[in-house]
Amino acid sequence: MEGRSFLRGESHAIQDGGECLSIDEILNKALSNDPELGEREALRLRDSGLSVSFAELNRRASELAARLAWTVAQLSPQITGDKIVAVNLFPDVELVISLLAIFKIGAAYLPLEPTFPADRVDHILKDAQPILLVTAGSILRATAFASVVAENNVCVYDLEDKEAATLNEETKESPSLCSPGKSLAAVLYTSGSTGIPKGVRLEHATILHRLNWQWRTFPYGPTEVGCFKTALTFVDSIAEIWAPLLIGRPIEIVSKSVTQDAQRFIDLLDRCKITRLVLVPSLLKAILTLLKSQDGRRTDGSLSVSVYGNQRYPLEHLKMWVCSGEVLTGELLLEFYDCFPPGTIICNYYGSTEVMGDVTYAAFRSREDVLASFKDDKIPIGKPLDNCAVYLLDASKDLIKDGQIGEIYVAGSHLCSGYVRNREMERFLKNHIDNTPGYEVIFRTGDYGRILNDQLYYFGRADSQVKIRGHRVDLSEINAAIEWNKLVSTCVVLSYKAGEPEQEIVAFIIPMKKEITVDIIKDRMKDKLLSYMMPKVFVLIEELPLLVNGKVDRQKLLRIYDEQRKQQNESTSCSTMWDGNEFSREERALLKTVYSIVGSSSGRAIQLSDNFFEIGGNSLNAVNVVTKLKDQGFHIDLTEFLAASKLEDLVSQLLPAKAGSKTSENQLSNHTVEILSQSVKEDVIRIISTSFSEKAELELLTGVSRQDYEVFMEELWEPLVAADLSFVIRNGKGEVAAVALNFDLFDEPVVEPKVRRLAYIFEFLESIEAPVREKHFEKRTNLLIHSFMMATTETSSPLENVQLIQKTEQETLELAKKKGFAGVFTTNTNELTRQICDDLLDYTVLFECQVNQHIASDGTKPFAHAPDAQYSTVTVKYIK
Repeated sequence: MEGRSFLRGESHAIQDGGECLSIDEILNKALSNDPELGEREALRLRDSGLSVSFAELNRRASELAARLAWTVAQLSPQITGDKIVAVNLFPDVELVISLLAIFKIGAAYLPLEPTFPADRVDHILKDAQPILLVTAGSILRATAFASVVAENNVCVYDLEDKEAATLNEETKESPSLCSPGKSLAAVLYTSGSTGIPKGVRLEHATILHRLNWQWRTFPYGPTEVGCFKTALTFVDSIAEIWAPLLIGRPIEIVSKSVTQDAQRFIDLLDRCKITRLVLVPSLLKAILTLLKSQDGRRTDGSLSVSVYGNQRYPLEHLKMWVCSGEVLTGELLLEFYDCFPPGTIICNYYGSTEVMGDVTYAAFRSREDVLASFKDDKIPIGKPLDNCAVYLLDASKDLIKDGQIGEIYVAGSHLCSGYVRNREMERFLKNHIDNTPGYEVIFRTGDYGRILNDQLYYFGRADSQVKIRGHRVDLSEINAAIEWNKLVSTCVVLSYKAGEPEQEIVAFIIPMKKEITVDIIKDRMKDKLLSYMMPKVFVLIEELPLLVNGKVDRQKLLRIYDEQRKQQNESTSCSTMWDGNEFSREERALLKTVYSIVGSSSGRAIQLSDNFFEIGGNSLNAVNVVTKLKDQGFHIDLTEFLAASKLEDLVSQLLPAKAGSKTSENQLSNHTVEILSQSVKEDVIRIISTSFSEKAELELLTGVSRQDYEVFMEELWEPLVAADLSFVIRNGKGEVAAVALNFDLFDEPVVEPKVRRLAYIFEFLESIEAPVREKHFEKRTNLLIHSFMMATTETSSPLENVQLIQKTEQETLELAKKKGFAGVFTTNTNELTRQICDDLLDYTVLFECQVNQHIASDGTKPFAHAPDAQYSTVTVKYIK
């Protein structure tokens, strides 16, 4: 794999044969090896004045384990499969004791956050089927899902039930429900990109491998104090609790109300002498902002962290900070070292629940470390942890060339054992790249990365890539550009109805000052963002909605916008707003039709003086407008519609007498058609290769390169010329502006590209075309032209592109008529050509399919990241 994008961490076994032990057994072993450990403090809860020693923690957990095992034995003596116990408690001493007790009976815990909605809990309970729910009656009764627990017949163990706490002597033993070691330890539900919760299965050995790396790489000092403040539903909570406890260090348990108040949280960290902290970058930002506003600064601007005289400065004990869960920026790191001296460690961890939270890390110890790591304005997410490997693959799941951007796949001992009920197992694949023992399975993260100088850099998520007016754009790029201008304190950019005609790029912002308006922000961004990247909608919010793990609740943001949009639509009263005498019939039809397609994303009623593109229009929904107008008896050419600078310029074109008065052919009257020949080979290969590799939906999904198409076209060239059915269109300057490649439907070569990422596409096309050919057509030559490929030059404007596509489609029909064919057969994978053929040229749709459902011959889903709204259609048009 030399010269390829691949990284592997060091190999280290768990100390003292720990792979065969469970977390509770590790703690028992520590207590046996160190008699003094039992007397030391294990759990602290300063807000309540509580303190629990290691011996008391173990004793109380053993007593609870005995009661839990007895309770379960009464319900289901013959338990098979995973033994899962749900937990519904707030951060407290009882929560940690309950987790340890669950481990002691050989079961895994399943956290249910008390704030979870009922529907989510209903899904989780049906999916995971826990044998028991450990909770406190007062907590459960206050949740929204108490009735759901009863409806699902889940046995409840109430820690507040005094009778349950005083069972007879038979419960003093602590029987295990299953053998420990490689057994399941935790099931954490994560929604991911689908929005449907799925349970990640984490085993004891997986957790211990992660902890063993932490102990080896960042060893704990004898006086260190940990901090458990992350929601139990978030994977980082596992290391927060067990990394300190299993090596005899105490943890401070922090309530949610404290972590939500940055000032109270800082005070607690300082007062409790916390030495390590895991947090999301947004919380780090809040802490730094508060620290900068406080007194006790040196003359160089950094906070003093030493003792001078009798004065002690904040957070002097906090020597290691860990950021995870969100993208950490270099700017925030530099701000960190404005507040803390060199030697203070801050780490950037990368991973997900499926890899026990972390698979790579980058550690910084000074401002110089940060500056030295910058590549393309990014900081690294680092190198793999022990026993972990990272692979950057293309859409064909082959290793990419060194230095290129590819999708991140991971393998190793930190990988979970899949999802509950084996959901989405297509993300867990046999490792065909690396046959090293322990790396047999690779996990598809859905993230993009690049390896530079043996460090991994993060380049966004696959599902943050959206198509805007034919351009592939990463929403994180827009987000970074908006935050760059310093006018907003927070920004989240999302795609509303991604992939659908109604798609809108929405920026949710919190301005720095109240007087900063959307218009000011837009004006500042004109030189920073390309026009098609500018969000059409800016939504002002007071605060970001957060999930229990501290991440931004993106689904709630979209619901907020959806509700605002509905209210706006209702207030604008579309059915009557243009019904006055001041509007003609044509004006009313135009305004209502445009409104029905683009809505009111501009925040006001649509006016005749509006430009279609500036109110949320694009070339795709322009086709919808033209089609709807046609259904109402108003005819207008699509290119005329796109060329209009404002809507009122179109009104005169809507008169029935004007119907069809001007066509694309007239507008391209200086363009000429030329049958394919050797003289245009270079231009044709360039146009096809560039257009399909940079714009085509399927090719973008599989990562087809321009070079892939160049090789493919060289092999296909001679059959194309011999068929004598392909042509080019030259513009007035004599340059090749468009290409149409055609075959006789029943006399064309077998297409078998050698590159897998391109082969996926033609295999898909054949899988949907072959059944249609067999069902609908007599197998004979000179029946139908197969419109095989079509492209326009990369220099075409959006208007010229539409004009050329229309002309190319029309010329293909003319060619079929001239050559004596009965019609034209084509498959449209591009939304624009699909709508032109289906809606404007009246092609008949014979078959359509949802692209992301296609399963390739190798069992993979190469187009799995396509939006649900992306379809391909097999169509035909007969010549009258």
